[in-house]
Amino acid sequence: FKAGETREISVWVTNTSGRDLERVAVTYILPAGMEILKVSGEDCSHYDVRDDRVLFYADSLPVGQRASITLTLSATYAGTYYKPAVVAEAMYDSTVGGNTQSGEVVIK
Repeated sequence: FKAGETREISVWVTNTSGRDLERVAVTYILPAGMEILKVSGEDCSHYDVRDDRVLFYADSLPVGQRASITLTLSATYAGTYYKPAVVAEAMYDSTVGGNTQSGEVVIK
């Protein structure tokens, strides 16, 4: 990223659990130095935008289906920042959940 640059990203979760799921929550925490400009949720039931994160929910997620959200982000401050993992979980079934790897974002 370059400081001042705007990019669109998609975050999605696919149900690979082998059974239909109810009430799935996904948390995407932004790296510091980034700002949310716009959010659209195509396959999700609801989303909640905060300063540093977006939470989105699927009321029902059948096997093999996915829920997604698209974010427009702006790189606001130069630096190297930690990018937390995206976390998904069935809200009322603690045996179902998953996450991506964490990483690093560099804004020049």
